[in-house]
Amino acid sequence: MQAMTPDSALAQSRIGLGDIILKDAQNADNSLATRYSCAFDALYLYALAILGAPKDLQSHPYLDLLSEGAARLGLSLQAIEPVLERMNQSYGPLEAPEEEVFALIELAQEARRNLGREYF
Repeated sequence: MQAMTPDSALAQSRIGLGDIILKDAQNADNSLATRYSCAFDALYLYALAILGAPKDLQSHPYLDLLSEGAARLGLSLQAIEPVLERMNQSYGPLEAPEEEVFALIELAQEARRNLGREYF
């Protein structure tokens, strides 16, 4: 996959939406499940942006896109592994422990900082 350029409208919109969603993840008034979901979505959008993923993907989330995007964003495999493991679990009520939620929020923040350094 070819990386998007900084002026790519699709990359810009994904990053902008990720930024908005990341703010919701940081909002302590939201439930832990909402915060986890928002942090995941922000991280995933940043991964899509850095990879230049096409807008017409048939389904989401793609484990490989998140994994490859996280690597391109400079995130450690050790840090991203719990997120990838959770993606492999069946969908159902999200009951992530508080420390896992906070770790994912920090991971999404790191991804955004690293994305900013590379592109903006």
